[in-house]
Amino acid sequence: MNIGRMARKSAPRSSHGEWIPSADRLLMLQSFGAARCRTLAASPSAYLRGTPGVFAADLADTPVTGITVQLCGDAHPSAFGRYRGPDRRRVFGLISFDETIPGPWEWDVKRLAAGVQVAAGDRGWTTDQGRRAVRAAIDGYQHAMAEFAGLGELDLFYGTQEDEDLGKVNLRTEGQPRLNQVVSGRVRIKDDPPMLDHALTEDVLPMYHDYLRTLPFDRRRLLDRFTVTDIVRQHDNGHLLLLIGRDPGERVLLRLTTARHSVLEDRLGFSGPIGERMVTGQRLLQAADDPFLGTHTDEHGTEWLWRVVPEIQTLPPDAPFDEFEPFAGLCGRALARAHARGGDRRAIAEYLGTSHTFAEAIATFAYRYANQIRRDHRTLLRAIAAGQVPAAIA
Repeated sequence: MNIGRMARKSAPRSSHGEWIPSADRLLMLQSFGAARCRTLAASPSAYLRGTPGVFAADLADTPVTGITVQLCGDAHPSAFGRYRGPDRRRVFGLISFDETIPGPWEWDVKRLAAGVQVAAGDRGWTTDQGRRAVRAAIDGYQHAMAEFAGLGELDLFYGTQEDEDLGKVNLRTEGQPRLNQVVSGRVRIKDDPPMLDHALTEDVLPMYHDYLRTLPFDRRRLLDRFTVTDIVRQHDNGHLLLLIGRDPGERVLLRLTTARHSVLEDRLGFSGPIGERMVTGQRLLQAADDPFLGTHTDEHGTEWLWRVVPEIQTLPPDAPFDEFEPFAGLCGRALARAHARGGDRRAIAEYLGTSHTFAEAIATFAYRYANQIRRDHRTLLRAIAAGQVPAAIA
């Protein structure tokens, strides 16, 4: 059965341009905390990035094909970047996985498209330029999915999107924790931005050893050859752990956070273990495996997530349009690869076909949704000024 072509009957490709905003949007804003509202107020792009749950509510009644993939759940342009894989090659792909969950592939595509259109507006580019960048993203997704549909399973699994695909796009390292020089015989994490404390805390080290026991033997043996030299508690209640090898130049930076529910769970009905959702989803979506990704449950029943903190390069805010447009195309291609690994790539490729119908519909959706995001952002700023949301008094 041609699943993709059959799906066009229940969800015509042109129908993806349709969308009706959900109800009282100010009411949704009033449910957010003060710190979150201040973050959302920074720009329309910041508002979009910080409201994946609102986006899911907005898409709840939109057409879907019924073809499920492992969603990123938050696939805006800032969710993509370049980093080194375990084999030391640089790869380009998704770097955000907290909201990952099985769901309709169209949701990720629409969030990427809307994010591209909003980002273009924030940079002062025209609506037409925004639409061009959106088309680049959707064309990248559509062409890549057609390519991946023709690959064998092993070729797809081991394939990566490497440096040569970046062309003239110049990425920049952003927000990477830096290391101080040796202090009292130890290399330490630099307080930039400020951290809450530096200490080999009594509660974190036992958790680290519990985590080690969950790793495969070869990876546990590898980390046994490293020493924890610094632990920093961050403002989001996560921790950074710096590990130094026998050669001081060998360093591993791990992040420890509590595993949390995805904001998409209520809409998509997921009810499995939190840590397993996050680990499984990241492994399916990530362009190159994180060898130390893992989860463990402490004696109180809290699930914890462990990840490597790679040096990530992303598109800088001052990048010109002739870099932003191809970057959007790279994001579309990377998203297609992630979906192809976690879903039925042949069915999606069959559904998309070779016409521009789907791309035009998504471009229309992105334009409409970007306008709504700008209205929502203005509503938030007015609400803050009027004291209607907590950011005004925080």
